Formats: sequence, C-alpha cells, structure tokens
Amino acid sequence: MALAFCFFLLVMIVAAWVGWNFFGRPRRVASFLHEFPVVTLVGWYGLSLLLLIFGLFGWIRPVHLILMLVFLLIGVWIDRRNWIAWLTPALHNIQKIFLVKTKFRLFFFIIFFFFYLLSRLPPFFIDVLYYHLGLPLHWLQQGSVQITPDAPFSLIPFPTSLHVMWGLGLRVDAYPGVLALGQSIFAAFAVGAVLQRRFASPWGMVSVIGFLTIPAVIEVVALHLNDAGVLWAGAVTGGLVYE
Repeated sequence: MALAFCFFLLVMIVAAWVGWNFFGRPRRVASFLHEFPVVTLVGWYGLSLLLLIFGLFGWIRPVHLILMLVFLLIGVWIDRRNWIAWLTPALHNIQKIFLVKTKFRLFFFIIFFFFYLLSRLPPFFIDVLYYHLGLPLHWLQQGSVQITPDAPFSLIPFPTSLHVMWGLGLRVDAYPGVLALGQSIFAAFAVGAVLQRRFASPWGMVSVIGFLTIPAVIEVVALHLNDAGVLWAGAVTGGLVYE
C-alpha cells in the first residue's frame, strides 16, 4: 500500500507540473483556475492522453511506463524553480482550509480514514471487475490499448482506466484503490477551494466534509472506480460555474 501511495504522489506531482504548463506557467494563484486541485486535474487528463498515445503504439511494457515517468520527473526537476514559485502559494491556499477548530480537522481525518478503509476493499462490483480493472489488465496482456469486441466500453478508454493500466503495468497492485481515494480527496478540496475563496474559514473545511459525506461520493469510492475521476472533474466544473 505504501508503494501505491508513493506512486500516486509522484503521478500527482507530474500532473500538477503538466497542468501548470498548460495554464501558461502562472507565478501566482490569480483565480480559481490556478488552484492546486484544478491545475492538477488538467495535468492528470493530459497524462491520460499521453498514456493513450503510448497504449495505441504498444508502448505499455514496464520499461516504457517507467521511462515515461522518469522523463516527466526529470522535466519537473529541471523546471523546479519556476514551478515551485506557483506551487508554494497554491499549497498555502489548501493549508488555509485546515486553519479551523480542532473538531473540524478531527472530523476530516476520521472521514479520510474511513475512505482509506474503503480503498482497501477488494474489488467485487461487476462493473469494476469487467471494465474498470478488466480492460486495463486486458490491454497489458495484449501489449496495447485496443478495442475488445465483447466489451463495448473499450471504445471509450476512460482516463482512470489508463492510469490504472500505468499502475498495474508497474506491478503496483494497490494503485487502483489509492487512485480512487486520491481523486475523491482532490474533488473535495476543489469544492473547498471555492468556498474558501468566497467565505474563508471554516466554510472551506465544512464544504470538504460535506462533500465527502454525500452517500453518492462514498458509493463511488467503494464501488465505481472510473467514476472517481468524473467526480473530480465535476467538482472542478461546478467550482468554475460558481466562481
């Protein structure tokens, strides 16, 4: 599990850097568009597109997946001075959400632990077994991303499925659960960033807790692996509309 969390952290670092470049390499957080969960989401989808291209060309052996991550991390390291100039205030805005009374922080960590336990559940829902995990495993088995005749959804290579393929291709077996957990937390902080900008504390943390306690959100993390990415994108979209 620790390996899965480390891999998730590395992917999110790269995603934040890719998203930051997409938005024109801003030096400060001038709007909601430059908030950490938003920029990281855009970069995460950019990585999905890169994984799709690699998959279509059949470059999904472990050596290809490792090289892709290494080259991206080298890019982050070379560009670290400019990137950190944006990352520091962006993370500071997330830190502001935690500047609330202890009871709010305690409640958040209890919920986080509950979500962590959900992410440890073995997959049992048919949709997850057949599509969300089955398709990435099939692609890895075939050596490329391709259409599977008896799986209609193979016509739509979901971004989450492509990231699951990345993790499973590197033998990080716990990565799908950690990915769903991380995406739900990023979605919650996207909502929290909006309320924090508008109303300050404690409404940022209240909205994070409120979002994570919605039954549909809990169901997504427990049962619907691919929908966690949609949840994140929906939270960001709602924030942009509200902003």
